[in-house]
Amino acid sequence: MQSCLSCIQGYSLNGRICESTCSPTFYSFNGTCLPCVPPCKTCTTESSCMTCQTNYSLFIDQCVSNCNDGYVSISGQCMKCSDNCRTCSAVNYCTSCFNNSFLYQGQCLDSCPVKFYKNLSSWSCDGCLYECLNCLN
Repeated sequence: MQSCLSCIQGYSLNGRICESTCSPTFYSFNGTCLPCVPPCKTCTTESSCMTCQTNYSLFIDQCVSNCNDGYVSISGQCMKCSDNCRTCSAVNYCTSCFNNSFLYQGQCLDSCPVKFYKNLSSWSCDGCLYECLNCLN
């Protein structure tokens, strides 16, 4: 079996074999197949990931251990939460809100519905006691 030292244009050296494409866990650089840098699982360049190793999520083209505020990890990708969500457990289910929005049943609202009041310490809509239609604290 022949051992290649370099390849013709359009091919990359993978060990001692010339291939038209590198395997998914490698990327081509200057005609050589190089391994993706962890935590990238698959990549297009040294600094551009396509998928991530376990316990990491893809944010644009980078692997991160935690998604930024306003994003949630779903199937290994950071997905944008609904508007006004600081954090969410699903794309359309907020678990906390940015300031000046109040959490109510998984949504961030500017004002609370009837029978609820704005709790300024928890930034949530809390239920009124008794039979109040509107209330404060």
